[in-house]
Amino acid sequence: MGYQVYEDPDHPSRWAGYAVPAECDWVDCRAAIHRGLNNKCEDHGDYVLMLDGQQIGYDRFDDEPDAEEVWVEQAGCGLYFCEPHRSRTGEHGSVQPKPDSLEWEAHLLTDASWAPWREEHPDLVNAMRARAPQIAEASR
Repeated sequence: MGYQVYEDPDHPSRWAGYAVPAECDWVDCRAAIHRGLNNKCEDHGDYVLMLDGQQIGYDRFDDEPDAEEVWVEQAGCGLYFCEPHRSRTGEHGSVQPKPDSLEWEAHLLTDASWAPWREEHPDLVNAMRARAPQIAEASR
């Protein structure tokens, strides 16, 4: 199996793969990326601040002299980020996935190789056309 294009198992109704153009999922970031595995937040290690066996926020670091930094393995969030935001794993928890790009939806709606998919998924195609009327006209 290749990873050029596939339906994202972590986020239904979203496409992933190195051939899928997208924006970084970070709030207010408009960096153009692709949804390939090298941009995905996957399992990783990270330092966390612990006090009495409980993880606490770094905003309490100065107030808790007994707190210590500990390396722990963390599950990735499964979202896609540009290089500067991918490394900010401790802040990914509040980030929501962005929808597929209009560029990608235009490809799905107009490229001949996707004609069988369009025939099999008329409801999704109509929803895409409703989101982007200018693409709808080009794809009829």
